[in-house]
This record gives sequence, structure tokens and C-alpha cells, in this order.
Amino acid sequence: MKTVLNGAAIACVLATALVGPVQAAPAAAPAAAPAPVSFVKSIPLDLAQEAANAAMADCRRQGAHPTVGIMDTFGQLKLLLVDDNASLISQKAVLKTMYLALMLPASTMATYTRNEVADAREIGPSAGVFERIAPGKPLNQPGAIPITVNKVVVGAIGVNGALTYEMNDACAKAGIAKIQDRLN
Repeated sequence: MKTVLNGAAIACVLATALVGPVQAAPAAAPAAAPAPVSFVKSIPLDLAQEAANAAMADCRRQGAHPTVGIMDTFGQLKLLLVDDNASLISQKAVLKTMYLALMLPASTMATYTRNEVADAREIGPSAGVFERIAPGKPLNQPGAIPITVNKVVVGAIGVNGALTYEMNDACAKAGIAKIQDRLN
């Protein structure tokens, strides 16, 4: 059996014989990824879950079966806890009240007790955006509160389906109180 080597193959064999086997160069350590840039703060999921669970527990202690929700800065639903025997309307209402709390930004108890809410287009520049992307969403009913860090809104918590509007509001406040010291 004859083996035919071309010029390139011969050069490789000679180079290996003269220099030795070629070692792979050690791989350079990967460059550290730059830290992500965040222009807007939003409530982290772990704190959202803790606040929602605290609000749910507070309502349950008082004999209620509510729906508890958390939205982020952009009005995106972070989570929704629906208690056993919670009504379907409470699930819809909690979303609408959280939208209002984000738009104003103010507690819906405060707006409800004033018995008036400005038209969404007159509330402020961000309200018009919410009205365009979520038409008809706001509901002026107590139970939703903006979550703030250094006066910057990072989300909203909403409770609906408790025995009274005051209980909705109190349960939402209990949720925020659970995490307030860790919001930064």
C-alpha cells in the first residue's frame, strides 16, 4: 500500500518533528459582562410575592377571600393571587384599580374619598400613555396603592374582594409595610 503525501502534509510532519506537538494557547478569561443598565426601577418579583402574601394573609385573618395583585412600573402584571372563593369580578377590579394607582400616582382610597377622579388625559403625561395602551382600564375603587422608592413609583399593589373598601385598603397597606424597609 502506497501513501502519497502532498507538500502541505510533508511540511506539517516536518514541523511536528522539529518543534514538537503544537499546544493550544490557553484561553483568555472571558471578559466580565457589563452590568445591565436600568433607566427605570421596578419592584423585584421576590418582594412582590412577599407583599402579596402579606396582604392576602391580612385579609384572610379578617375573614375575607380577596384577589391580590402587583403591577410593575409599566402596568404589567407581576403576579395575581386569587384566594379560594374569590369572585371573578374581584380579579377584574383589582387590575383596574392598580392601573389607576399607577396613573395618578395615588392611593385609590384617597381618590375615592374625594369622590372624583380627573379624566385620565388630564391627570398627567404618563396617564395619557396608559389610556392609549389600556383603554377603559382605570377603576376608582379603594384597594390599590402605588409602591414607591424615594418618591419614585416602582409598582402598585391592589386588593379587591375584602369585606369593605377600607379592608381592601388596609390589606394593601399591610403588604407594603411587609417590604417597605427593603425597597431601595
